[in-house]
Amino acid sequence: TAYNREEITDILSMIRAGNKSNGGLTQCISGYGVVGFIRFLEGYYIILITERRKVGTIGHHVIYKIEKTAMIPVTPSQLDSAVSKKLRSDETRYKNLFSLIDLTKEFYFSYTYDLSRTLQYNLCNSFKQKHKPR
Repeated sequence: TAYNREEITDILSMIRAGNKSNGGLTQCISGYGVVGFIRFLEGYYIILITERRKVGTIGHHVIYKIEKTAMIPVTPSQLDSAVSKKLRSDETRYKNLFSLIDLTKEFYFSYTYDLSRTLQYNLCNSFKQKHKPR
């Protein structure tokens, strides 16, 4: 989903208000998109696109290549027992294994074009949408 600046401001205001009791909302990183979420043992991480490069266009749709990503914990670790030390060790191991996946190699995206579909499908679907009876 693409949001305009006003919608983003509204969403951030709602998040800030909802987290006021926990210290509010602070910006820790900027990103161009969300690759996804992953969960290991201690919680969820969001995978963000932090650098991109324009590599081409298909019609009027801009295609970008992922240049750099960041894995940000969504929830802070709150475990402090002997069991949690083992979990933390395993968590670090899993994070290191995941970091071996090079998301900057051959990963492309577009804000307006579905790269998971064929050109033929996208053209036919676009044609159907434009000529749909109202």
